[in-house]
Amino acid sequence: MTGTPAAIDYDEALDRMDGDRDLLREMAELVLEDIPYQLTTMQQAMDADDSEALAKSAHSLKGAVANLAARSTQQAASDLEQAARVGDMDRVAAGLRVLQQQLDSLVPELRRICSD
Repeated sequence: MTGTPAAIDYDEALDRMDGDRDLLREMAELVLEDIPYQLTTMQQAMDADDSEALAKSAHSLKGAVANLAARSTQQAASDLEQAARVGDMDRVAAGLRVLQQQLDSLVPELRRICSD
């Protein structure tokens, strides 16, 4: 790596799975499958100015990535959730962009876990 921090704390994620690499792989696969759905749901909620639906979707994604010790992505989802809960749609738009950037880093790591 080029000094960029990992999107996943692999050791912590593996520890959360009690050392079960197969379970970690399964969790990574589930999160990979869920990401497009959650992003679509969030974008639709944003377009509809539905902050409650957006907060729910961000909360769901936050929990999923937390299981994988993806702290930066978890924080971005949490920030987005909080912005949506208070109805600050300007912060929501910025938060959605930050979350997408975090996911752009996370997805390749999830794919690596799935291919191991």
